[in-house]
Amino acid sequence: MARRLRVAGRVHPRDCCADPAASFRRESEDGEIVAQVRATKPSKRGRIVRDPRVWGGEPTIHGTRVPVSSIVIEWQLTKDEQQVARAFPRVDLDAIREALAYYDSHREAIDRLIEENEEAASRTD
Repeated sequence: MARRLRVAGRVHPRDCCADPAASFRRESEDGEIVAQVRATKPSKRGRIVRDPRVWGGEPTIHGTRVPVSSIVIEWQLTKDEQQVARAFPRVDLDAIREALAYYDSHREAIDRLIEENEEAASRTD
């Protein structure tokens, strides 16, 4: 039987942007924390953000709904930044390079996200 999750401490959309410390937690029915996401300010270069309202807090490119993991998957398939740029026409090369640099710094976490998403997709097939 699948566990039902509830979201505690919902973040109002304006509060999330106004308060970078805003966050939400997912808890199981028995109160165990299974996920906690905190909204962050853009990275040093200003392109990679985490917002609990976008892709469940997965790192994305600021101003888009493009997750870093999607950029990484396309890059792993093609090994060509220009091809990645063609696959994501709203994302410029600098943002793609920053997403790949973010991946280099957070490889374990991004690989885990990719694996979880692939497992979830295979269960729905």
